Amino acid sequence: MDIDEPSRMAGLVKNKNLIMKSFFTKWGLTISLVIIIIHFLAQFLGEEYKLVENISKGLFLPSLMMYLYFQPNVYNKPGKNLVMLGLLGSFFGDVLLGFCWFIYFQLSTAIGPLIYPILVYMALICSAALMAIHIANHKPIKIIANNFWIPGMLFFIASDAILAFNKFDWAINDPIDNIGLVVMFTYGLAQFLLVKGFQMYFTTKLVDTKA
Repeated sequence: MDIDEPSRMAGLVKNKNLIMKSFFTKWGLTISLVIIIIHFLAQFLGEEYKLVENISKGLFLPSLMMYLYFQPNVYNKPGKNLVMLGLLGSFFGDVLLGFCWFIYFQLSTAIGPLIYPILVYMALICSAALMAIHIANHKPIKIIANNFWIPGMLFFIASDAILAFNKFDWAINDPIDNIGLVVMFTYGLAQFLLVKGFQMYFTTKLVDTKA
């Protein structure tokens, strides 16, 4: 085996990482936007495009995560992995959010045995929303919190509240046409705002001073 082979392999891996980093840095948000538009179209066109709808929904948040992960001002910052873990949890946890006790009392009879995991999820998401509001009191990142994190959490709450009511009430008693478009629009906007807010946060000097 050529003694330079490991070096060449390492170089190839490094080049591939640089290419991927450059690609997602430049086109990450555009890719996410295209994915969400495809999802909207598939939802609107109906059951025939259900597979496209499911695939596009599954790709949306990971594309945003890749965009954030490879940003030059995020890539090597402390706290990045915690943010990515939180987004990963969001990816797996699109169930319901917001108006927590109100939703609980409205839907508890219909939810049945699912009530306990849903209550845990409610508590976690409500805590995240309260933390976003509390962070707004911290002057250096007040603008980011007010313009991105708090609106993002509110859209998240709206998305999951609509999803919950539709699943356990409206879809059964009074179906609403294309309600899924509203759910996904508010969900997509929430994720865009949260990810963009984290990108701006990592751009500031705050992360470095806290390291």
